[in-house]
Amino acid sequence: MSDAGKKKITALTAITAACAVFFSAVFWQGLAIRTYTVHTSKLKSPVRIALITDLHGSLYGSSQKDLIKAVKKQKPDLVLLSGDIFDEYTEDDNAERLLTALSAFYPCFYITGNHENWRSDTAEIKEWVRSCGITVLEGTGVTVTVNNQKLQIFGVDDPEAFSGSSYSENTVGSGWYRQLETCQKEIEDGTFCILMSHRPELVAAYENSGFDLVLSGHAHGGQWRIPGIVNGIYSPNQGFFPQFAGGLYELENTDLIVSRGLCKNEVPRVFNPPELVIVNMKPICR
Repeated sequence: MSDAGKKKITALTAITAACAVFFSAVFWQGLAIRTYTVHTSKLKSPVRIALITDLHGSLYGSSQKDLIKAVKKQKPDLVLLSGDIFDEYTEDDNAERLLTALSAFYPCFYITGNHENWRSDTAEIKEWVRSCGITVLEGTGVTVTVNNQKLQIFGVDDPEAFSGSSYSENTVGSGWYRQLETCQKEIEDGTFCILMSHRPELVAAYENSGFDLVLSGHAHGGQWRIPGIVNGIYSPNQGFFPQFAGGLYELENTDLIVSRGLCKNEVPRVFNPPELVIVNMKPICR
C-alpha cells in the first residue's frame, strides 16, 4: 500500500474514533453525580442531602445496585425523593427495590409527582412508601436533628392531585396553595427549612415564601442540552427553552435546585445524562 493510502486509512480511523467519542458523550445514559453547595447562617455544621427525582421506574443495575452504590458512596445524611419515583406506565418493582434499600440506611422523605397522581392508586402508593419507614409529606413537615442541629423538611403533593383537569401553571388548584400555606405556618424562625415541590416552574410561589431551599425535578433537564449554550430545549409546562431545566437558581430570598432526574427516556437525552443530585448545605463562617 502506498504512503498516500496509509495516510487516508489513518485519517479515516482517527475521524471514526473521534465521531464515536463525540456521539458517546452526546447520548451517554450513565449515572452522573451533580453536586450543589448552599451556604447558610442557620446551620452550625454541614448537612449532606441526596436528591432523587423522576426515576419513572428506571433500572440501574441488577436490583438497582448501581444507583444504591452511588448514593452510599456520597454518604448523605438524608435522602429526599421529590416526585415521579413511580410511573403509570411501568411496573413498580424497580422503584420499590430502590426505596426499600435506601430506607434501610437513611432517613428518607417522599412527595408525589404528576405521574403518581395520574394513577388511580396514589393512596396505595403512599401507604406502601410509609410501610418502608419513609416519611410521606403531603402539605406537612417534620423537624429532624442532623449533626446536633434542627432542620425542617416540608413537602407538598403535585398540583395534579388537586387540579381535577389538565394542569397548567395558571390553573394550579387551591388545594396546592392550601398545602403550601399550611407548611409556611409551621416554619420556625432561625431553623433552616427545605420545601420539596415537584414543579420548578412555580417560582412565584417559592420566592419570599419563607423556605430557605426548594428542591424540584420534573423538567428532565430540558431533554436536549448544549452545555454552556442551551440548558434545555423543551420541558413539560415550561415549553421550549425552559428557564428552570436543571441547576441551582437564586430566587428572591430562597434557592431553588432542580434535578434533571433519573429517567432513562425512550426519547434520547442529549448532553443530559440521568443524574443523582447531592446538596451540600454549609454554615457561613463568621
